[in-house]
Amino acid sequence: MEQNNQPQVAQEPNEDGVIKISEDVVAILADKAVRDVEGIAGMSGSLADSFAVVIGRKVSTKGIAVDIKDNDVVIHLHTVVKYGVRIPEVAWKAQEAVKTSVENMTGLNVLKVNISIEGVEFEKQEKEPPVDLDEELADMQIEEEPEFTVDEADITD
Repeated sequence: MEQNNQPQVAQEPNEDGVIKISEDVVAILADKAVRDVEGIAGMSGSLADSFAVVIGRKVSTKGIAVDIKDNDVVIHLHTVVKYGVRIPEVAWKAQEAVKTSVENMTGLNVLKVNISIEGVEFEKQEKEPPVDLDEELADMQIEEEPEFTVDEADITD
């Protein structure tokens, strides 16, 4: 059986012609919507996804798969959440945001938004800049070394 590698499109015929909305457009809309959800750190994609973006073969929609049949859409998201969030709540908000955005902007019927949590991102702690010892020493007031004298009475055999 031969696979069709062409992206699926939703077709909306009207009296003026046909409107086609590709999977890539739906994926871009879903990407924007999910990234705006508080608690989502980003998307998790495969190495092949990253390579395709680097060589310019596709727009960055890593971690998102879209299935279109007629005017029905199923969206699969592979996400990374921020540490400390309540994962089910973030996932529910992401599902609702993606569904609402895609339906409002395309007129398509979003049947499902499946979310896989692929990782957790911890807060990145900023490193303090390295200390410039020359500058620190210049800022310090260094007292002259005290003179030490030895009194013969202090020396005992």
